[in-house]
Amino acid sequence: MKVKSFLATMGIGIAVGALGIMMLPRSSGIYHAANDAASAIKSEAVKAMDSIG
Repeated sequence: MKVKSFLATMGIGIAVGALGIMMLPRSSGIYHAANDAASAIKSEAVKAMDSIG
């Protein structure tokens, strides 16, 4: 049950953070930093999935 609560809380936090970033102008430095971080996370997730399969 604790894992479900943790995942739900994490999911809500990610959604709220994404909403906040979407409200920033695309020319903002913070927007670009968040986009770069998201791209890095995505590429690492793809690498992890490739190594599993």
